[in-house]
Amino acid sequence: TVFLDLDSNGTLDFGEPSTLTDSNGNYGFVSIAEGTYEVTEVLPSGWYTTPGFDLRQSVDVFPGEASVAQDFANFTILNGSIRGTVWNDLNRDGFRNADITGAFTDPGLPDWEVFLDLNRNKLRDTGEPTVLTDAFGGYSFADLQVGDYEVQEILPSGWEVTSTYSDSQTVAVYSGAESVAPDFANFNLTTATLGVVDGIVWNDLNGNGVRDVNASTGTFTDPGLTGRVVFADVNLNGLFDATEPTATTGVDGVYSIPGIVPGTISIIEIVPTGWRATAPLSASHTIALRNGESVSGLDFGNYAPHDASIHGTVFDDLNQNGGRNTGERGLGGLTVFLDTNGSGTLDIGEPQTTTLEDQFFTPSVDEAGTYSFTHLAVGSYTVRVLVPAVLSATPTAELTHVVTLTAAENRSGVDTAAVFRKNEIHGVRFDDIDGDHLRDAGEPGVEGATVYIDLDRDDSYDPGEPTTVTLADGSYSFSDLEPGAYVVRGILDAGYEHTYPQTTGGTVWPAGTSNPAVGTVTPASITTSLAAGATHRETVSITLPDTGALTDMVDVFLLFDDTGSFVNNSPIVRAAFPA
Repeated sequence: TVFLDLDSNGTLDFGEPSTLTDSNGNYGFVSIAEGTYEVTEVLPSGWYTTPGFDLRQSVDVFPGEASVAQDFANFTILNGSIRGTVWNDLNRDGFRNADITGAFTDPGLPDWEVFLDLNRNKLRDTGEPTVLTDAFGGYSFADLQVGDYEVQEILPSGWEVTSTYSDSQTVAVYSGAESVAPDFANFNLTTATLGVVDGIVWNDLNGNGVRDVNASTGTFTDPGLTGRVVFADVNLNGLFDATEPTATTGVDGVYSIPGIVPGTISIIEIVPTGWRATAPLSASHTIALRNGESVSGLDFGNYAPHDASIHGTVFDDLNQNGGRNTGERGLGGLTVFLDTNGSGTLDIGEPQTTTLEDQFFTPSVDEAGTYSFTHLAVGSYTVRVLVPAVLSATPTAELTHVVTLTAAENRSGVDTAAVFRKNEIHGVRFDDIDGDHLRDAGEPGVEGATVYIDLDRDDSYDPGEPTTVTLADGSYSFSDLEPGAYVVRGILDAGYEHTYPQTTGGTVWPAGTSNPAVGTVTPASITTSLAAGATHRETVSITLPDTGALTDMVDVFLLFDDTGSFVNNSPIVRAAFPA
């Protein structure tokens, strides 16, 4: 009650205006005359004015205005109480479930002991207030002094507290009020039926957090990831503990974890170094697993940043020691690819590149034979090199390299020591029907003719000199030849005469060098060392015989090598001498 103490005697007298506060403690006086009023409250029994406040407020009232008095603040020293509920979390999901009518399907636990742990030692001591829950699991403690209390339940054997709940609650008691404690939720371990969770760990190739699908086929374009570890974090500590259920994904990225005790748990993927989780970003799903429930679709997306690379060189391994030595050149124009599907062949869509030729605009760098693959994710890669037939002697082991990359690794030295096959000579023995020294259309090959390499150049076949026999088309070949100059001759069969080539000795290749060397050269040899860009001038005297194989026009070759014969890359000087 609040009144206007018109006579200022502190007592509500007959005729003095009074009112009652509403449910929010508000009050008001309307249509009162201008003046100063003593607004006074009447305290009920057992209530007192809060220090700093007063029972009376002087308020000035002005015409047409609403005046606001200062608040009255009061308190009582009445005791309070605590009430709460203990219930059976049947499926251990941490929620008190209800049916469509709102009735709880997780029942209260009757005759459950609850006590006030006055000394907070987690034990029920003599003299500490203790009650039993009623048929609905409810309990209460009445006539409690104002203050904080530790409300503790006693768990019978075979029961445990549901995850996210506790077996003790701190409750504040207020004067004259009833405080409601948080629920106690418990689960009977003897009734537990283990649950199962499953899902897929997949490679989020573009890192967009969505498992993409081929619009035409409806199949996933983001593949599953094998060998990924997923575990059930039953104690919710965010760490994999030795006793927690776990599983490893198969080749399709699928995992399944059986034998999980129902309750609130987290399913967590252990994301390998160099990868990051994209779906969900936390690499964790927290669920309330019901008793005996099977939960599917707990998938994880992972993305591997593409910041690693592979570099190497394909080179001519002249000494076949497997390493690159001085003078062994890089080989440009060869195909190198990443065999992503392990088929052993270059398939559509597989990354490929071509080894470089040496670039003229970088004279200080030799790029010949080099290759690289960049923007690669963490993982294992099979690098394969495709070589032409001339490099068929390359060891098989040199054509394939397995490289395992870590995050942001730049792997160099993935080289291939290529080996050229031995030299070969190919040709055809043909029937020069018209004797014009040329093979014309319709002139057939001669089958079964003997061809040999005249190693000592004596114009006759000697035992031990390589021979072969022409095939049906007249073709022949010699293989496994060391570098050098060779004279190839045919043995004429009865009824044939020789028409081509018209050489009588020396080497067959190139044209114009078919006769044995004649004459005298002074000096016989010149040995000099030249720096880059340097020159050397030498006077050479050549004396030619006036008889023999010479004609009225002579080609003179100065051979700059140590073989004594013309070879394909010999620099030459040619001069013509009139008769």
